[in-house]
Amino acid sequence: MPWEKVGLRRYERPLDNSENLLKRVADLFTGYNREHWALNVVARLRFGELKDDQLISALRTAWIQTRYRHPFIAATLDGDNHVYVVPDQREVDAWVSESFVVHEDETVQDFMRTAKLAEYSSFHFFPSSFQILMRTHHWQIDGMGAIHLLDRFLDIFSAAEPLPTFGDEWRRLPPAHAEAAPLPTELSEGSQDAARRMAEASPFSGRPSIGLEMTPREPGGTRFSTLIFDSSTLEAVVKSCREAGFSVASAIHAAMIVATQEMTAESNPATNFVSVAFYDHRAYLQSPYNDTQAWPMGCWMVGLPFSFPHADFVTHAKALQKIYKLPLDLDRCDVLKYYDIYVGKLIEALGQPLPLDALPPTQPQLSSLGVIDGKVQHSYSGNQPVSVDHVEPYLDQMTTSTLVFQWSWRRRSFINVCFNENYYESAYVEKYLARVKVHLLTGLGLGGSV
Repeated sequence: MPWEKVGLRRYERPLDNSENLLKRVADLFTGYNREHWALNVVARLRFGELKDDQLISALRTAWIQTRYRHPFIAATLDGDNHVYVVPDQREVDAWVSESFVVHEDETVQDFMRTAKLAEYSSFHFFPSSFQILMRTHHWQIDGMGAIHLLDRFLDIFSAAEPLPTFGDEWRRLPPAHAEAAPLPTELSEGSQDAARRMAEASPFSGRPSIGLEMTPREPGGTRFSTLIFDSSTLEAVVKSCREAGFSVASAIHAAMIVATQEMTAESNPATNFVSVAFYDHRAYLQSPYNDTQAWPMGCWMVGLPFSFPHADFVTHAKALQKIYKLPLDLDRCDVLKYYDIYVGKLIEALGQPLPLDALPPTQPQLSSLGVIDGKVQHSYSGNQPVSVDHVEPYLDQMTTSTLVFQWSWRRRSFINVCFNENYYESAYVEKYLARVKVHLLTGLGLGGSV
């Protein structure tokens, strides 16, 4: 699926299966003028000596430069095709006026509750809190890619170079995942059957799962709650995980499952926790696409379904460790040989009506970003120095599920839950996070010692 020139300045590429799946899910909520799974990454910054007007001008310039370096942020859709148009100056000005927003009297929380569907990925500045928010379509980028894109923006901002001349930037439009990896797109009958069986095991195909209690109604805005572990607690968790033989991500995911078992809705007849394990696939891509500085954008993640029966923390953590430690190169991971076809079958499943007695999915879904220090620098010492105090990802959540991000930054660990305010009360989500913390610490044998 290479990019093709279809007009004087127009380039197009079909959405690949992973992109198409995310777009199809988002399309379910266009009637609400909202974008399900829009991906947001927020950073709280310190900018040095720049005055207000100078700062806004510098941020705007860096956003334009980021488009030149990573033009996919300005791609749009035409049906099932990505479209990129090399802009003239008038079109650059129009794009900036639409995609660069200063929120003088609004907080990030206010924006997340009311954010609307937009044609372009966008940049938002909140002067009262010195926060920036980069908002991208999920069919253009995944969570780790958004972290890398933030790093690239901050590096570009600090360099403070002159504005570029557009014309050759289309060469940096990212290819489809199957091309970047590469992944097979035509398979034997046996592989087709394996892809079909894996799709049937996925929650995208309606596989029932235990889940949290929610109130069925029309969706509202996205909210989020965050659990923070200080440095001493994080050190204790890491040490205990290492001694037990599993990763922090496996331990947190296990605690999430046990907390869900504990808080499952009584009316839910399911017995298993059914979800997806997500992996960042960038390290396994062929050169040059494994260079995250040159190619931060692209939906280059792998998501594999799993189903666990009721069990204790340690049992879940050990099972998850086996999943999260899978090698993701084509020679050692048979699933990758039919992964692209598997995602295509998920798209087919989305087009089928669910059984009349099917319950809406309410199981929390984990996206673990791991340690992001080094992926985003603590400071950028160019012509316009900038320091980074905090980084936090958010996902617009319009369905009855919740999305849980886990990451660590500056020797602290963070777990946030993105949820829709019309399905869950904040107090209920806080209770769930509290139970995750209890099960994590007691499961690791830490109890009240941290």
